[in-house]
Amino acid sequence: MSDEKMALTITNSKDSELLLRLEPWGDEHSVASGVTCRIDAQGPRDGVLEIEVGESVLTVFGWTGCTVEIYKVPAPK
Repeated sequence: MSDEKMALTITNSKDSELLLRLEPWGDEHSVASGVTCRIDAQGPRDGVLEIEVGESVLTVFGWTGCTVEIYKVPAPK
């Protein structure tokens, strides 16, 4: 059985901090204004990342059996 790999890149273009939630793990990460994050997911085939957008919150839902890693890239000065 091979794994499914997905990558998602988000940039906080708001003037305020964005809360990035990873579910079902309950992890929370703050993303400062101008910061770009890459979200890498890997797990059993037939899985997908689901995104829910709120006013100051972005929730990313993983699928059963997947693992997720987040990499932050600071805004240039």
